[in-house]
Amino acid sequence: SFSQISIATESIPEGPICVHFQIGLFKEGVRLTKGRLSFKSAKKVAAEIIEKK
Repeated sequence: SFSQISIATESIPEGPICVHFQIGLFKEGVRLTKGRLSFKSAKKVAAEIIEKK
């Protein structure tokens, strides 16, 4: 359930954005390079990584 996700974003000037997703005890960081991944697809990537654990 995505209602359990807490999201923190850190942006570095002129650099990638690192988005941290937490589902229960699992925490995953997904790095977004500008224009390559949308926030929505980052959420999907993080969920897939966490599901594999």
